[in-house]
Amino acid sequence: MNLTGEVIKFVRFARQIDQRKLARMAGIAQCTVSKIETGAAELSQANYERIVGALELSEADILHAKNHVAASKRFQ
Repeated sequence: MNLTGEVIKFVRFARQIDQRKLARMAGIAQCTVSKIETGAAELSQANYERIVGALELSEADILHAKNHVAASKRFQ
């Protein structure tokens, strides 16, 4: 699993989707999205599949977003 909470948040922001909408799209609770994004909860395989499906992410999309997140950390 290459998808992290930081990557989910990056994609969500890039697509202008709030946590509530992503939660509805993925069929999970908004608090679960929040906990995953902040690292307070691990991303289960089931939620991974739901979020990837809801955001229609390919492995290339995830890698691209992960690279952006890593690059942004270098400038903090």
